[in-house]
Amino acid sequence: MTATHMSSTAATWTYKYLPDAKLAGNDLRGSLVEHTVLDGADLSEADLRPTGRRRTSWRAVRLARAILRNVNANDSIWIFCDLQRASAQGARLENAVFRGVNLAWIDMRGARLSLTRFVGCAGIHGDFSRADLIGADLSGALVFGGVLMDRTHSHLPVSVFDEARFIGANLKRACFRDAQLSGTNFDDAEMSGIELNGANLSGATLRRASLRGARLNRIDPPAEFANAYGAPGALFLNADLREADFSGADLRGVRFWNCDLRGARLDGGALSSADVRAPILL
Repeated sequence: MTATHMSSTAATWTYKYLPDAKLAGNDLRGSLVEHTVLDGADLSEADLRPTGRRRTSWRAVRLARAILRNVNANDSIWIFCDLQRASAQGARLENAVFRGVNLAWIDMRGARLSLTRFVGCAGIHGDFSRADLIGADLSGALVFGGVLMDRTHSHLPVSVFDEARFIGANLKRACFRDAQLSGTNFDDAEMSGIELNGANLSGATLRRASLRGARLNRIDPPAEFANAYGAPGALFLNADLREADFSGADLRGVRFWNCDLRGARLDGGALSSADVRAPILL
């Protein structure tokens, strides 16, 4: 293995095998190539933008506060990594796998995460505004304002997914409690058993989404807030809402068009304040 130092601020590495490297705080822009092995490396606070690292192996890599803006890491594998407070705006992470990764307070605004899988990740909490999560798999994930599998930290700032796209995503039994989901696209998503208690769904679209047994208690905001900011209520179109729980939810401005509401739990008169068209109730 060899390396060529190009300047005082950046290096061009001609090899691909860098296990356990100690590169915390280094400027590594443009320094890593495809297929690089970085297992066990310490890249905390390192600047890794925007070089291509497609199909790179990231196992037990420390990347806390690292700069990953606009990186190309499609098809990459991230296992037991620490990405807390990392900056990954606009990152290309399509078809990637995140397993057991700490994503607390990560910034993924505008990231491309189509077909990406999140398995057993800690603290899926941060800003995913305008991120593309088409076909992503977050089944069973907790993404509300706390740490995954630790419901005692729900006082932390909420997760933000405003205008994100979850088209066709697998969100079965995921928890988006108190999440900001304004303008988010859930068309064709599998959302059976999802928890959306306290979530802001103003302007969200859920066309043909499956939400059987979903919990949507206290979905926010009420109509007067949405109208004040020009945002309509959520749109459920041809959605499967059988056995969904809307108890305690303020449904003013919410649109239920051609939805299956058989067995859904609704407070008395709740639907009278919503825009309901051609529902299936029996």
